Order: sequence, then structure tokens, then C-alpha cells
Amino acid sequence: MSNSTNNTVDQFAALKAQLDAAPEGFITQSDDVVGYWNPEEAPIRCIPRTAKLFDGNIEKSKPSILLIVQLTAPCVVNLKKEEGEVEGEKFIAKIGDMVGIWGKPGMRAIRDLCGVEVWMRMSGEKDTGKPNPMKLFDVKAQGKGTRIVISDDTRKESKGVKTWMDGASMPKSGADDVGDANEDNIPF
Repeated sequence: MSNSTNNTVDQFAALKAQLDAAPEGFITQSDDVVGYWNPEEAPIRCIPRTAKLFDGNIEKSKPSILLIVQLTAPCVVNLKKEEGEVEGEKFIAKIGDMVGIWGKPGMRAIRDLCGVEVWMRMSGEKDTGKPNPMKLFDVKAQGKGTRIVISDDTRKESKGVKTWMDGASMPKSGADDVGDANEDNIPF
């Protein structure tokens, strides 16, 4: 093998080694969540990334929304329950972690803030005449974003039911029964 061929092989090997390592500051991307935000604990600072739609746990005909966000500040979250873990266990998720937020109509302002930093906190409740009041949220952002993309829609029974993520209008009573199935039974 000639000297120039050896140099080319060595250059390719060196280049491959450089390309195989992620650049400094890059973080792993995933929509798997480490836990779920509990709005009654504290505000959250995050960047909305995507959303998933499911049939509700109790009423399958009503959709549930899970927003997937990336933290921009540490946040107390409920542990994602795995086999053998205690429900409701809390821990502090770190900057960059992906966290789930169970979507509520009172947080619909987050719908068009994909890709920008958001600060959100539960700000109160509104009596709708239903057994559980509608939870209200204060949502602030660093500018304008885009509509959150629905990355996964596994609905069967509630397929076709409009949600606040689709831009569905709220019932005139202000009731929070659109895209909010069973979240009031989540322990926060």
C-alpha cells in the first residue's frame, strides 16, 4: 500500500471517530418521560415538544392528552410508575429531562407554544357545575411558538372526538369535559 493510501485510510478513520461522537452540548432526544408534572406542587419551566392522545382510563369515549415537554429548570415531578414502584413517589427532574403534563382545557394557551420556553402554574379553579371544577393555568412564554404536533394517537373509542389540541371550542358552560377525561382522578 502506498503512503498516500495509508494517509487516506488514516484520515477516514480519524473523521469517522470525530463523527461518531455527539458534539459537545448535544443531549439525547426522546419522548419517553421520566415522570409527570404535578401542578399543585410548583410551577414548571419547559419547552413543549409534542403531544400524545389516548382513550381515557375511566371513560374510554373521552380522550386524554399527554403533553411531552423538555425541562428548562429543575422541577418536582411524580415518578413514572414502573413495576414495583410506589405510586406518587416524587423526585426532582433536571434540566433537559422529558416530563409529561396531563393536558387540561385550562392550559390551552400552551397549544401554540411548541419550541419556545414556557412558564406555567396552576392559578385556580372555576366552578362548572360538574363534580370537579375546571383547573385554570397561568401560561407565559418567551415569544411565539408553533402548534404542538400530535406525535401519537392511539385512541380507539374516542377517535374523532375533538380536543382543545385540535382547536375544539369549549362548551358554552365552560365545562372542562373536552379532552380532559379522567385527569381529575390523577392524584394531583
